[in-house]
Amino acid sequence: MEPGQLRAEQRYVSGIVAPGASGPARSLALERARAAAAPFGARVELLADGTLVTTLSGKGSARDQARQAARCALALRDVLEDAPMALATVRVAEPEGSVTGEVAERAAELLQGRSTAPDPARRLRPIALDPTTAGLLDARFDVVGDEAHLGLRRERATVDPEATRTLLGRPTPFVGRERELTTLEAVFHECVDDGIAHAVLVTGPSGVGKTRLRREIVRRLRERDDRIEVWLARGDPMSVGSPLGMLARLVRASAGALEGETLRTRQAKLTARLARHLAGADLARSAEFLGELAGIRFPEAKSPQLYAARRSAVVMGDQMRRAWEGFLEAECAAQPVLLVLEDLHWGDLPTVSFLDGAMRNLRARPLMILALAQPDVHSLFPRLWAGHAMTELRLGELPRKASERLVRELGGAAMADATVARILDHAGGNAFYLEELVRAVADGHGELPPTVLAMVEARLGALEPEARRVLRAASLFGATFWKAGVTALLGDGVGERHVTAQLEELTSRELITPREPGRFADEYVFRHVIVREAAYGMLTPADRTAGHERAGAWLESAGETDALALAEQFERGGAPARAVAAYERAASQALAANDFASAIARAKKALASGAEGERRGALLAIEAEAHRWGGAFDDAARCLHEALALLPAGSPLWVETASELVSARVRLGRLDGLEALVAQLAGEGLDARAAGARVVAWARAAVSLVFAGLDALADGLFGRIDRAAVDPADRTAEGRVHQARATRALVAGDLSTYLEHTSASAAAFDLAGDARTACVQRSNAGYALGMLGAYAEAEAALRESLVTAERMGLTSAAAIARQNLGLTLAHRGTLQEARAVEERAIEAMMQSGEAVMAACSHAYLAEILILARNYEAAERVALEALAVVGDHEHEVRALASATLARALLERRRVPQALAASERAIEGLAANASFGGEATVRLVRAEALHAAGEGEAAKEAIRIARERLLANAEKIRSPERRKSFLERVPGNARTMKLAEEWLGNEG
Repeated sequence: MEPGQLRAEQRYVSGIVAPGASGPARSLALERARAAAAPFGARVELLADGTLVTTLSGKGSARDQARQAARCALALRDVLEDAPMALATVRVAEPEGSVTGEVAERAAELLQGRSTAPDPARRLRPIALDPTTAGLLDARFDVVGDEAHLGLRRERATVDPEATRTLLGRPTPFVGRERELTTLEAVFHECVDDGIAHAVLVTGPSGVGKTRLRREIVRRLRERDDRIEVWLARGDPMSVGSPLGMLARLVRASAGALEGETLRTRQAKLTARLARHLAGADLARSAEFLGELAGIRFPEAKSPQLYAARRSAVVMGDQMRRAWEGFLEAECAAQPVLLVLEDLHWGDLPTVSFLDGAMRNLRARPLMILALAQPDVHSLFPRLWAGHAMTELRLGELPRKASERLVRELGGAAMADATVARILDHAGGNAFYLEELVRAVADGHGELPPTVLAMVEARLGALEPEARRVLRAASLFGATFWKAGVTALLGDGVGERHVTAQLEELTSRELITPREPGRFADEYVFRHVIVREAAYGMLTPADRTAGHERAGAWLESAGETDALALAEQFERGGAPARAVAAYERAASQALAANDFASAIARAKKALASGAEGERRGALLAIEAEAHRWGGAFDDAARCLHEALALLPAGSPLWVETASELVSARVRLGRLDGLEALVAQLAGEGLDARAAGARVVAWARAAVSLVFAGLDALADGLFGRIDRAAVDPADRTAEGRVHQARATRALVAGDLSTYLEHTSASAAAFDLAGDARTACVQRSNAGYALGMLGAYAEAEAALRESLVTAERMGLTSAAAIARQNLGLTLAHRGTLQEARAVEERAIEAMMQSGEAVMAACSHAYLAEILILARNYEAAERVALEALAVVGDHEHEVRALASATLARALLERRRVPQALAASERAIEGLAANASFGGEATVRLVRAEALHAAGEGEAAKEAIRIARERLLANAEKIRSPERRKSFLERVPGNARTMKLAEEWLGNEG
């Protein structure tokens, strides 16, 4: 190693540039600047042209560096008479003196082309920022502008979110939870030291001390490791169940983006935040889809993936999940991450699901999830994060000794023993009750009220009328509220200063607490849910209704992205039309988050609120899609039928709905009127703007028609597809067309074309960002390769598909991949793994109620057992396959019967085998071309031969060979054709037996 190596250390250096004064004023400006910068440890230099350059060298974390530089810049602006200024941050490995010019040049570039106009609200110019600095600053700093023109306006007056709780002006001690605190610390250190993701759920009744425990653990962890990233999101009763609501708050908290800011500002903040650890295409994609999740929408014009996702709620959900996990993985690779979910009982299922996926896919990362909730969280989210590293701490009542210590420290040494005993008896170990009882005694109440709610109501009654009015207005928003929102609700010329004074009074009385901005600036929270309930209870019915409508209107105008929160406000405010629009958005958000039950519930609420016409049709389409993904096809068909009559004929949503109705009717066997519906779907009078949607709809409908054997109807749609002019950049349409053509090829027995189109379909869906459908198509390609005897290629494709499906939490896709992988492994000779894989596929399919697919896996397992020479078990499993498939007239029944016949032949039970083979061959009548045809025909010939029916056996093997050779002729590649005939065991045996039995007869 060369002498001097490893001496350089990368660090951040921030530079602040301000054009200096001319002439004698230069010295004065330099003197003032140095005095203002000195407290921040900054160095100020005066360049020859009069420019002042201030540099700060990195000490501590990058975030601390950026905060220090921002505060220094604001201090300089105050003394330099609002001169134009710029702040930039660079990462360097050289001594400080050698980078002054670099950072100064970077900052000076920011001023070029900037407006020199001051902020009209405060008559102060925003300080120009580079994206690096903006990304390092949190919500305490008011950053405005877009990515190209970011500016720092001010530092907000905020309260440390982990500040010690006070009562009667004195800090409340942390007592009685030392064991739980030690456990939390141990879990966190395990996450960091062992690199393992771990979740901790803290449950307990309201007021028992969950938040106090959270504050203490976060404070301690930050004291010991300032690198830790802590993101906090709170549930709220006004938006309970809002899909991905808590996750959106985590993302906005990480970026310091507030909903009241301009869209371009929030886009810039999010992009700058992600750029800390992401770059290039990963950065762009993550920004787009995390932005979608957090309500910070990016334009779709230059993003085919975003364009495709906005037209499929399920694809959008998959993309958001991928972006979230990619962001979190990058953060965990850089430092430990603690995600805090407070009041999870007011949370939402999609957030829980996304975090479950993160725990699964980032299980070897220093990630800790700390969730706090009331005990009923288990009924809301059964099996919460089961299967992962998970610890639950149940907080009960504070022990009496700890309660006594708390009371005496709060009430003072002079409090009588009898009074302490009465407080302890009344509170029952609830920390919040203890505090309120101490407060009541301090206020001179000789008799303690019978309930804490009565105590709180008495406290509110003692307030001045204006303070009570402000508190009532605040309660309309829920547990969290904002100064601007309260001001808007009060109206009647009530100014911000008046509201500010009342909020300060309420804070001093320890009824509310200011906190760092979460969604909008100047955010407050009620000290306890009981305080909010008491204030809300003081509203008259008329004020409550009018107030909710005004609260909803303010939230909407301020940029609220939580549609469910808006819907609740408008519904309670007696504004049904506005509630319908909000519930529709909430239903779409739930659908994108794969929360199908919530999507249905919200769509129904909107319908019940009076939705009419096209809007009613759109809501029914959302409800239908949710029913379809949930497997309720009857309900889906009902909704689709009603929606089709309400939507504008030929519009993109209409053609999508029509194609889904075709698929639903085919699946349900309701073919009456299908010809007219398909004709209408294929008609010429369709909206020209729906070209891509039209082709996608035709392709989807064609798939269903092909499987139903309705070839004439399907051919008509394929003709339309062939003549359609589709944008080459529309990868979704390309993928669907390949999928439809693959289906037609499969049913025709053309495995080569099936493989070609399936592979092309997977590639197109990959480019469209539809990882879910690409995964399924890749699995189908693996199936085709297995059918062609290319078992090594099949195994590789199926394993890749399985990894993707498991990473995305696609249980159905994972089960299908396992189904085909099990049989492939068996043909490769790894019988033990093959059996285990197939059994897992069966378990998953039985749990999801996919009877036909489960029966197919049973048949495959029986074949695996035959290869393992476990014929008795194979017979049992084949019978189970028939029992599972039931009375369905499906190809799987024929395959299961053939597999049963094979097991019976191996056990020398020829009459039973002959009967089973006959049932199998009868099943070919409606399914003459499917993957199991060769198996069915071969076992029929062998059963006839074993029964001594030589001529019938010869005829059966002759037909089997003819069908096999006809399908082989469709395989264009000589290598693939040879593999199909010689490497697939059943095909090779058919050819061998035909040669032995027929000789020159064939």
